Amino acid sequence: MSDENLDNNILLLTDLADDMADSNGSVNKVDEAREAQVWSFQGVHGGAGVTSLVVQMAYDLSVGKGKKKEELPNVLLIDLDFERGNCSSYLDIPPSMKVEELNAAAGRMDEALAQTFIRKCGENLSIIASESELGGNDKVNPHALLALLDKISTAYDYILIDSPQMWRSWTQAVIGASDKFTLVLEPSVPALHRTKQLSNMIVSTMSLSTPPEILLNKFERRSLKHGVTLRDAAQVTERSDLLTVSYDEDVLRQSINSGQPVGYFKPESRYAKSIREITRNWRRDANDFVEQREERRRA
Repeated sequence: MSDENLDNNILLLTDLADDMADSNGSVNKVDEAREAQVWSFQGVHGGAGVTSLVVQMAYDLSVGKGKKKEELPNVLLIDLDFERGNCSSYLDIPPSMKVEELNAAAGRMDEALAQTFIRKCGENLSIIASESELGGNDKVNPHALLALLDKISTAYDYILIDSPQMWRSWTQAVIGASDKFTLVLEPSVPALHRTKQLSNMIVSTMSLSTPPEILLNKFERRSLKHGVTLRDAAQVTERSDLLTVSYDEDVLRQSINSGQPVGYFKPESRYAKSIREITRNWRRDANDFVEQREERRRA
């Protein structure tokens, strides 16, 4: 298949959502019956800390602090980096599939087959993660990948996606299916400039009325000499709605080496609490969206 035909096919997949952006600029679902909230994350540069962030947020959602057991949502964590993905390693579990296995499912993907690519890693938390493979992001069949994402989208309440830094032919389709898309970076002036540029390109390419979320990871609010302040970041990005996650190197190192999310053993750490706050706010937004949709259905 030529690159031109492949790109056209990807555009057709994204065009399935004619209402991709609502009046507020947020991305809508193709099928109104789907309840899953899809949150995607992409690092602006290497080492931005996306994997630790996504693992912790998925854990937060799955344990639902203060909720009854029967009220807990089903959460799926998806690692879309087929070359250097680390989500399964951070949870100290084997990957759930291989690239060749996914590619072999092209053209015959259904709900039952899709479930074979999923590994349970908690009572309410599951994961899709491929074995790392040199050139894996170029080898994966976009049609098989997008079919997999489509088939599992109705089986979970929340789907969190760790997207690779480098743009692929299927990246736009993944963003187009997301309710939240977030660019993650460490606070440095070069990274901030790159984030502004990347955000503008994404908005232009996808004709979005609202830009991606921007999250400053490993952010230190205390005044440090030569450090980037929130005011500096807002000035460079020309955004006043920046998200921040506190930096706690020792806690993060312990999390990675123990194969457990930070919230599992240090729930009151600054890192866990800052992610929990973002998760809580996004859940509130998601609930508001569902209520508004139900009102439109009844109207």
